[in-house]
Amino acid sequence: MLKHLTLRLEDEFFANFNGVCKKKGYSKSGVIKAMLREFLQREKIQSLPEEELTKEEMLKVGQGLEEIAKGEVVKLEELGHGL
Repeated sequence: MLKHLTLRLEDEFFANFNGVCKKKGYSKSGVIKAMLREFLQREKIQSLPEEELTKEEMLKVGQGLEEIAKGEVVKLEELGHGL
């Protein structure tokens, strides 16, 4: 069952978000879902006790965070809009 979520944004913030979505051909719901998935995954990773992660897992998490910081990410259009 789908649930509804109401989001309140300042006019300028919404105009910028809406403009980017239109320009790139993204659905606003799809972008928000992708951001929420990323947020939930990040929170899940951060909530794991460090002692439960192996050294290799910690290195991979660190490498992933470094890639994100460098902007080395997969763009939404590269995912084929499979949201």
